[in-house]
Amino acid sequence: LASTGYGFIVKLTDLQGKNRNGKVIMKVPDGEIMLVPSMLPFAEKKLFVAVATDDGKLFISSIEDIPYLTKGRGRKILGIAKAKIAGCKVISKKDNLIVQAGKRKLELTPREWKSYVGELSRRGKSVPKGYQKITDLV
Repeated sequence: LASTGYGFIVKLTDLQGKNRNGKVIMKVPDGEIMLVPSMLPFAEKKLFVAVATDDGKLFISSIEDIPYLTKGRGRKILGIAKAKIAGCKVISKKDNLIVQAGKRKLELTPREWKSYVGELSRRGKSVPKGYQKITDLV
């Protein structure tokens, strides 16, 4: 996932390069960054990806909607205007999701975070007041 909201799933074997100079995996515009990749636990059947922005939006989508690519820009996962991505986490349908906003934490059970699930390219839904300045997802 890039800070622009685009991302894709890639196999670990496709990340290995033959040259010492490395390999270009994701095309990211100037001034933007690629976030740290997450490992997917394939033992789980139903996985979701949760993405939060620093302006208080939380978006969750099924991992099945995200394309498998070997390189490129990917698909628009989160529609963001001027906000930056604060955190990204892969969760199963049984996991709780913790939204961190500074020193405050909001723990969402699967029943609670289901209301944030939507289609790709959407902006997401606002988290409750007091947790608008999201710093990370745990």
